[in-house]
Amino acid sequence: MRIDVSSDVDRIIRAYADLEERQLPFAKAKALTKTAQDAQREVRADLPNRFTLQQLGTERDPHQAGEEDGAHG
Repeated sequence: MRIDVSSDVDRIIRAYADLEERQLPFAKAKALTKTAQDAQREVRADLPNRFTLQQLGTERDPHQAGEEDGAHG
């Protein structure tokens, strides 16, 4: 009795070649995107601990108001 497995091995090799050529780049891109999104979420969650926002909008800082006018102290 003789068993021929060469055709199955060739099919497996082709399947792995397809995986490497088409699927692996997609999987790497998806993993990197997910990693970046997780990092972004962590950074955004930590921002309120690093900065103090006293009010929304833009106004001059009263401590620096005189510096541009040349008036010091």
